[in-house]
Amino acid sequence: MDFEAFAVDEGDDASLSFERRRRAERDFAGFAGVQRAMQGPLSFGVGGEIPPGEIEVDESYFGARRGRGKRGRGASGETPVLGLHKRGDSVFVSVVENCSKQALMPILKGRVLAESDVYTDGWKACDGLVTNGYKHHRVHHHENEFARGKNHVNGIESFWSFAKMRMSKLHGVKRDKFLLHLKECEWRWNHRRQNTYRLLLSNFRKKPL
Repeated sequence: MDFEAFAVDEGDDASLSFERRRRAERDFAGFAGVQRAMQGPLSFGVGGEIPPGEIEVDESYFGARRGRGKRGRGASGETPVLGLHKRGDSVFVSVVENCSKQALMPILKGRVLAESDVYTDGWKACDGLVTNGYKHHRVHHHENEFARGKNHVNGIESFWSFAKMRMSKLHGVKRDKFLLHLKECEWRWNHRRQNTYRLLLSNFRKKPL
């Protein structure tokens, strides 16, 4: 990509047409923004532990539409994704082989400090969080309980909705490109209150392609 074509002063970006800014933002994100999003410090939690706080943990599935056959968690053909959301801050997502306790715990222990308050639904893989030093709070979706005071996973579920809505507009994502699109969604969510065009432009000035 010809970075110089977009190398205007930040103070001049108001003069750019809306269409050009949108195209530039899309090109930046598609070309290198995703790769940058997968590296610190732009992506929350990458390269270090999440500071103590209130952490929501949940899993979701992306991919094939459900038809006949296996239903529910882990329907055939879907890609399982683990999500961590620090309330009032950011999300971190990771594609996992499955949503078992064996897949969850190494990621959780490597990212979330012990003594953190961890909020989950009834996901059985989260059994044993207390014995690993976490303060575990559950909300029981299978009993039609979706929030009880602070006990909920509404933050990470909002991200799932955002990511799936964004990917649905692509009318299908190739499996080998899924992680890049997922991490782009993570990056956009974590910077949704910022001017992403200026953020990417500033980042590329510091580290040109």
